Amino acid sequence: MVLAGIVQTDVVNGNERTPSARSAQRWRQRLITEGHSRPYQPHGNHRPVGLVGTDRFLLLMFRFAYPRATAAETAAFIFRNSIRDVPRLYSPSEITHAEDTLGLTRKRGSTQALQAFTEENIARRQMFMTMGYPYGRVGIPTMSFIDIDECGIMLEGCNRSYGKQHFGVRVVERGNYGRGVKWTVTLAVAATGERWCRVDRKVGTTLVEFQDFVQFLVGHIDAAQYEGPRTIMMDNLSAHVNPIIHQTVLDANQQILYRPKYSPQDAPIEYVFNTMQAELRNRMYDITGNNIEHHIQQVVGNMNGFYNYFHFCGY
Repeated sequence: MVLAGIVQTDVVNGNERTPSARSAQRWRQRLITEGHSRPYQPHGNHRPVGLVGTDRFLLLMFRFAYPRATAAETAAFIFRNSIRDVPRLYSPSEITHAEDTLGLTRKRGSTQALQAFTEENIARRQMFMTMGYPYGRVGIPTMSFIDIDECGIMLEGCNRSYGKQHFGVRVVERGNYGRGVKWTVTLAVAATGERWCRVDRKVGTTLVEFQDFVQFLVGHIDAAQYEGPRTIMMDNLSAHVNPIIHQTVLDANQQILYRPKYSPQDAPIEYVFNTMQAELRNRMYDITGNNIEHHIQQVVGNMNGFYNYFHFCGY
């Protein structure tokens, strides 16, 4: 057979054999893509062999116990504990291939606050759940609660890290250079639907700033929404537990309640922050350093159903 001047034949016992149609098609495609129809040469880059048997079981158990271990550490563990007659030291690619077949994926590491499980903090949360004011929430009407907290927003998170562009041309996007700018959102929400929000272009909140916010809050409580003293709830941040904050709330004829340490699941404001940040992510390419405060205030202003957040947390 002739392909672009190249004769492709097979010789068997001195006789020429006409190639099959499949071979002819393969040669033709190789001529189009490679510019020649010569056969490919073996290069040795074979797919890694997966772990089998007890080695595969050791891999699975080791990853469950030490998810942050490197491939080299994993291979060393399997080599030392293998029951095979001749233990094998697997390559990183073989370890990775076996982990893929087992459904193990690469995830970002996180840290669990073990302080929440100390005897003292467990007892504090139990008191908060089962005792009345000022030690717990029992007997306090749901509609009287107001929850306060702060959260930080980094504007640099609004820029995508990668993009598509022609070779030699950079992917350029207007935005903040370096570490970006952090904004602190101080937010208070009430089960009645009221909300108070302040946005500052800085990291964290000082005692003076937090006192100003609390003073503004207690001065703008709508008595028509709920008759009686409000229960202003917050966590144990140093600026929150200061006697000045406590006195500011008491002078306004309201009462203050501190949530137990390391128990954010009991804070309705945490779930409100999650909803707010999810909506901000939807607007991430419309947000700039000049209009971020407007977007935050608009998102908070459009939220509703705060009673459901308090009810979900058991209030």
